[in-house]
Amino acid sequence: MAFTVYKGAAEANLPIALVPLWGEYPGVEGSLRLGIRDTTLLLLFKIRSPQLLRMVDRHNGPVYRDSCVEAFLQQQGRDEYLNF
Repeated sequence: MAFTVYKGAAEANLPIALVPLWGEYPGVEGSLRLGIRDTTLLLLFKIRSPQLLRMVDRHNGPVYRDSCVEAFLQQQGRDEYLNF
C-alpha cells in the first residue's frame, strides 16, 4: 500500500511507501493530505477498501481491531509523538 502526501498543489506530490506492519491488504488504497492553517494542523484521509470492518460500538472501545487509519507525527530528535 502507498499513501500520497501532497505539498502545495496536488500535482507536486511525493508518494511514500508504507511498511506493512500488520500485513498486506489487497485492493486497499489510501491518500493523505497535510496542511497548516495559522496554528491548526489539517489531516485529510481518503481510503478505498472493498470491505470495512466495523465491530466496535462503544466509546473508547478497541477500535484498532476495526478498519482504521492513524497518523503518527514526531519531531526530529524527540521521543514524544502525536497519534491521530
